[in-house]
Amino acid sequence: MTTAALDLAGADLFELAFREAFAGWHEDIVPGESVDVIERLETGGPAVLQKGKVIYVAGRGDEKMQDKQVRRALDLAKIKWIDLPEDLRIRDNGQLSYVFNYGSKTRDITSIAKGRKLEMAYLQLEPCGVTCLGPRV
Repeated sequence: MTTAALDLAGADLFELAFREAFAGWHEDIVPGESVDVIERLETGGPAVLQKGKVIYVAGRGDEKMQDKQVRRALDLAKIKWIDLPEDLRIRDNGQLSYVFNYGSKTRDITSIAKGRKLEMAYLQLEPCGVTCLGPRV
């Protein structure tokens, strides 16, 4: 284990996880006075630290932990995000959004298309399929 002092003078930070959410190693951290501990280990030690918009994760998180922190960072930065099934991707181009199905299963995109005009294709997106969503209606 590594022990470090963390002050992050003038920096900004963010939140993370519990001991079981670390995959492998983690650090023993002593946060500076101006740094907030957002999440702690089962032992009570700091796991995720934040100062303003800066986040420090004191270990290698598992997939669930990493996902949680990316979402938190996007929210903090006021960046819009959407949950997508594993094989779907969206590419925005002006007022149009193209939805691609890279998977081997047909995917229902009704929830993604909600409030949008369907410009081409169908709400059941076939494998290797693409559809185009128009502006919000």
